[in-house]
Amino acid sequence: MRPPVRYKAVSNKILAHAYAISVNTLRKWLEPIAEKLGGKGQKVYTPKQVGEIVQLLGEPEHITMIQVKDKED
Repeated sequence: MRPPVRYKAVSNKILAHAYAISVNTLRKWLEPIAEKLGGKGQKVYTPKQVGEIVQLLGEPEHITMIQVKDKED
């Protein structure tokens, strides 16, 4: 069984790159869910917020940019 994906705290810019969109487009996508995320105009999203964003918008094209890398034993 695969462990759940863990996310990093990331900026608007990194999150936009992960989705392969511009920061302006990301802001438009997040506008309808801003209250659920804790307010408008954030520059950095917590790991919990990133998880909520992925759940609502779907998995980004470049998910490795926003997830925590597992330690290899």
